[in-house]
Amino acid sequence: TGLGRLAARVTLIAAQTPRQPLNAKLEGKINMLQYEDMTMKDIPFQAFYDVNNMGLSLDANMPMGRIAANAVMSQAKVPDIHLDLKVDSLLVNSLYKNDLWKNPKLSFSLIGDIKGLDIDDMSGKVLLDNLSFTDSTFNFAPGTIELEMGQKEAGAKFIHLSSSLFTAKIEGKYKFATLPDEITNLMNKYLSSVFRQTKRIRKNENDFAFSLVSQNTEELGRIFALPVDIITPANIGGRINTIEHKIDIEGSIPLGRYGDIDIRGMRLSLANQDSAFNLSAGADV
Repeated sequence: TGLGRLAARVTLIAAQTPRQPLNAKLEGKINMLQYEDMTMKDIPFQAFYDVNNMGLSLDANMPMGRIAANAVMSQAKVPDIHLDLKVDSLLVNSLYKNDLWKNPKLSFSLIGDIKGLDIDDMSGKVLLDNLSFTDSTFNFAPGTIELEMGQKEAGAKFIHLSSSLFTAKIEGKYKFATLPDEITNLMNKYLSSVFRQTKRIRKNENDFAFSLVSQNTEELGRIFALPVDIITPANIGGRINTIEHKIDIEGSIPLGRYGDIDIRGMRLSLANQDSAFNLSAGADV
């Protein structure tokens, strides 16, 4: 697992009686924690548990950077979750090494308020702000990234992601746990040798529209050595309705780049009919 020695001091105060449910508070400090080649020291933390909520907070100012977190989750059947996380000047090489990066550092703040644990039915908002990923050759600061989830009228659900680089939307009825099997069964009618029928699902439950818009990704491609760059805004969207066995997707990338090759007018169209599955794609090089 990579874990080594652990030394900590912990104080626990707990109480429970026939008339009073369990109430506990935990306070202490991790004096030393070894993980692979890294040693973390002097990390204070607090935790609590009662009939309504449970929570954890810590503030670790370490040689690898500062991490401060506060998390609270209610004890309800569908819990409310609050997370406040701040990372300051984290030395990325201590966790992940990339030969293209020279002394990379990561900073960001995250605030989230979410209801539920099931991604299919979550609601709430998460804000990722003050994101800064830097090294001696780049400074990546895309601004605020916002994720919002919830439910509209008539039971329609939504997931919206917005940022300066990408915007994405999903709206309708979705159940991600069964979506791969539902698409596999739908495609079995057209390509049975590739998509094998599965009987793991009782009924189809997905009917949603989606869209994804990407802005210029040249900076992102340089940092992460991506094989393809999007030069002008690109989009892909459509509808997936496994209940009525329909797929309709359209995509367009006006200008992209692969290495030194400019690719213009990339187009994608995908749709099914009763007895045929139509796929068309094209581009100018």
